[in-house]
Amino acid sequence: MLITQYDSCIGPCSSEPPTTWRSRQNMAYKPRQFQAGAKLDLANPTRKVVQDPGPYAGWDYLALNEEQDLETEFYLRRDAKVGIALYGSLPSWMQQQGWVKEGSFTSSPSYADSGSQRVDVYVKVLPAGLHRFGKFGNVAPAFLLAEANGTPSKPPAYPQGYEEPIPNQKCPAWVHDSYNVRDPEGVWRHGWHPPIDPTYWCYFDHEHGSRPLPEIEKLIKEAAAALNQGYGYVADKANKTAFCTSCHEPLEEYREGNKNFSFYWEGNAWMVNFHQATAHENIAVNEHHTWGVTIADKNSRLLADVHLMANTGYAESAHDNIKIIHPKAKPEQNPRYRYGAHRGLPFTDQQGYGPYAAVDLNTLITSGNRSYITVDWIRRCAPQPLIRNPFESGDPNLYHTCASMPDVGGAGMDRWFNIPGGDEGRGFCVVYNRDVDLTDGKIDGYGYTDPLGLELRKPSDPDAVRQFVRPDIAGGKICQITELRFAGDGFDLRYYGVAANQNNSVYPYYEDAVRLGRSKGITN
Repeated sequence: MLITQYDSCIGPCSSEPPTTWRSRQNMAYKPRQFQAGAKLDLANPTRKVVQDPGPYAGWDYLALNEEQDLETEFYLRRDAKVGIALYGSLPSWMQQQGWVKEGSFTSSPSYADSGSQRVDVYVKVLPAGLHRFGKFGNVAPAFLLAEANGTPSKPPAYPQGYEEPIPNQKCPAWVHDSYNVRDPEGVWRHGWHPPIDPTYWCYFDHEHGSRPLPEIEKLIKEAAAALNQGYGYVADKANKTAFCTSCHEPLEEYREGNKNFSFYWEGNAWMVNFHQATAHENIAVNEHHTWGVTIADKNSRLLADVHLMANTGYAESAHDNIKIIHPKAKPEQNPRYRYGAHRGLPFTDQQGYGPYAAVDLNTLITSGNRSYITVDWIRRCAPQPLIRNPFESGDPNLYHTCASMPDVGGAGMDRWFNIPGGDEGRGFCVVYNRDVDLTDGKIDGYGYTDPLGLELRKPSDPDAVRQFVRPDIAGGKICQITELRFAGDGFDLRYYGVAANQNNSVYPYYEDAVRLGRSKGITN
């Protein structure tokens, strides 16, 4: 593949949010597929359909968003000959940069559903790396790409005997498994991967949120044993102990629900993982969900790697705050955990959204709360008449049920978070605890707790979860105290702090990479 990632920019591509937001709506990269029938306007599939590719047959192409006059950026894996197929007038910045008209192809017009239009192609050989392009006016072009010598791009090699990955189709299982990582006990587990594999440009049918920031990605590659990045490790530990009487057993957390939130805070790289799915009944049933945070400094020195079954409290309607009773879960909350934790679930007869979870993180090694919002839920509760508590006959209250959750067409990808109490000088902290550190008999930052992070464990205990907090961190803790709301942006879905009243981030489109799974019943 020649392109490794791309974006269109609502504002200058050289800026970050909130000055600029990025979007990939109606954009698609199609390696080696520029041929008759190729669609260059995804919003209007009968327009800009290639009729005769001319000398560009077999090249890669990148279709752009027709809806707005946007800037564009993409990364080249290696040097490439890039063509800009202009449907409008030649921008002055292209003339200044030395783009040269080389040839043409024909397609259906950009302005009508029938007929034919000759499209001129301006070319230039560009080096590997990031490239940014100015605005093109009201009619978007298409980018054509080939090897630097003008020949179609070469398909990447793949292991002999394995299924071949096909661009823009679902990835074979072995590609997914190539992202696996070992947990602290050496067991292979699924790890983070992008929605689109950048080597083969094949699609995964789900996504896991943010790519780890470079400082943490380096640790994952070079010091994986020091980290716990495998999905399911903590949930499996939780199933080895009766840790919560109101959770149904066994605790079920399918891997697709793990979502990362990567961001910089006070010079350090953070990556938070939260099992924040919106396509399964466990959002109504399970009081506890996997939560973790990995923090590294600018030199990729590990500062913290903490993972818990975080308490998300009771479930309630996001619209009227009446609690929910699910047939598999009791409504009451364990009295030890009453720090504002709750899950606000949306219903199909209501618009808008509510907080997926206000998470209580007051443990031996963390303090405070975090709140996570999902706008475009995949499933919502079907409204039913209010009921009495079937578990306690003396309870006078009425409750919603959420026994049925029909698919409402969302993708579960529009997410953001904030830090409750930030406007009052409170927030969230990872805390060094000497007693936890000593559970393995030495002071090295590594220690063991139960899955909830509330009790000490020996390394040999079946429900022992390995934790790490660096012993020499300044003040004994690393905190995030802020009034800002954090919204995701860009192909890597990095999160940025914005004012609490700022509009949400742009929806993170990834071609058909996630929709492919939705159409086949896969939950994201």
